[in-house]
Amino acid sequence: MLKRLTRTLGAALLAASLLMPTAGEYVIDVYAIMADGIYLYEPRDHKLVLINDGDHRELASKKPGFPRTAPLNLVYVAYTGDMKKSPHASDATKQARYLGVAAGTMAQSVALVLEAEGLGGCVRGSVDGEQFRLAAELNDDQEIILAQTIGAIK
Repeated sequence: MLKRLTRTLGAALLAASLLMPTAGEYVIDVYAIMADGIYLYEPRDHKLVLINDGDHRELASKKPGFPRTAPLNLVYVAYTGDMKKSPHASDATKQARYLGVAAGTMAQSVALVLEAEGLGGCVRGSVDGEQFRLAAELNDDQEIILAQTIGAIK
């Protein structure tokens, strides 16, 4: 399972970054929460950078359940600093819609890779936001959009 998940993670993250509907602007970061740490995906170099070691999977959900024990949770985090320069900067509704569409498209791209590999995923809005912000070292210009739990289909 771990070997298949590792292979799938690379393909899924690549799909998410290539199919992000932002005209090449990386306004959404993808964080991976695994048993050994929280990682930030760097799409330009196609690598994971360790942000905080240790098992932080309990931060993947506000409630007990499968996200806290799943081998992988992806957290999609928008960098809103660049949005302040966009034509929609004064329209919070348009900004939220834009970021939701971008994160949703990325999550759907990951879901297609998971399906091809025989794995499952669940997109969620429930993340322990404050604790994840601290553990992932997010700044004030970063906003959690959604999370995606990944694992074997039972």
